[in-house]
Amino acid sequence: MPECSSWDDRSNADQTATWSDRCSDGLAEGFGTLKWVWGDAQNEHSGVLRDARNEGHWLERYASGIVTEGLYVEGGRHGHLVEHQADGDVAEGPWVKGDRHGDSVLRRPAGTTVTLAYVNGELQ
Repeated sequence: MPECSSWDDRSNADQTATWSDRCSDGLAEGFGTLKWVWGDAQNEHSGVLRDARNEGHWLERYASGIVTEGLYVEGGRHGHLVEHQADGDVAEGPWVKGDRHGDSVLRRPAGTTVTLAYVNGELQ
């Protein structure tokens, strides 16, 4: 996406990206879908980009089967996030400035629940 950039802290050199909404001064803007493709894998993320960074509510679908839904502030996950994993597990909990922070809950399809404590992204 050379003429319309978006911010990504996990980029791969061999990936391509497309944005479905507008471009302002070379930066992706507005509400749309961001598609990341490398090889046979494609991730599709929908939400608002402001100054090419995720802002507000986002829904993200990954090639691995993981689906996440949650809030972003200035490009980083911030607030409550729910992650539906490909194996049926559901993880949810708070994020602060891009890191898990606080008690997260992991619910397994068999009905068991595990609570995990994080501080600044580190499992305690």
